[in-house]
Amino acid sequence: KARDKHTESKQGFSKAAKMRKAKKYSGKTGRPLESIKPYVILDLETTGLDASKDLIIEIGAIKIAETIEEYTCLVKQDLKLTDTIIKLTGISQDQVDNGKDQDIALAELLDFIGDSPIVGYNINFDIKFINEGLKNMGRGKIKNQLYDAMKHVKQENMFLKNYKLETALKEYGIYEQVPHRAIADARLIHKLVKNLDGLMKNLR
Repeated sequence: KARDKHTESKQGFSKAAKMRKAKKYSGKTGRPLESIKPYVILDLETTGLDASKDLIIEIGAIKIAETIEEYTCLVKQDLKLTDTIIKLTGISQDQVDNGKDQDIALAELLDFIGDSPIVGYNINFDIKFINEGLKNMGRGKIKNQLYDAMKHVKQENMFLKNYKLETALKEYGIYEQVPHRAIADARLIHKLVKNLDGLMKNLR
């Protein structure tokens, strides 16, 4: 689960652009974007799978509301990236060395999310890392409502060979490589979420 140094965007759109976005993101239900309550797609890249010892190296979040906003940044960590992580994500040692301090990144992320529901693919993985970082800051755990897209994929497709994100995407006709970059993966998760009727009903 793990972009360029301090890459970050929070963008609003003109009315005409907003209408185009609404059409683009309305999903197969055809409902206008404005009819959906705001929610946030979250994805992290980390140095491993254990939140108690591994670390966040990249954050990607997309807020789906009247406009589409994104927050993304690389996270500075005092460690040497393994060749495996560098190869998997394409994130370099220099990018992590020059990333944003984790405390600042997490504070900005929480501000970006606000009280919106959070959606992810195997979301508990990401939340464990966020909560570990918040604990180290002396802050409490995330209390936002959480929705796991993987859970809904499993409910709708009981016999997939596995439930990796790329496998799930293909099942829903999304034939794109998962780049293992936080904001790019979050965009793919968003495409998947729009095809999960049960989850979309919960988000309205």
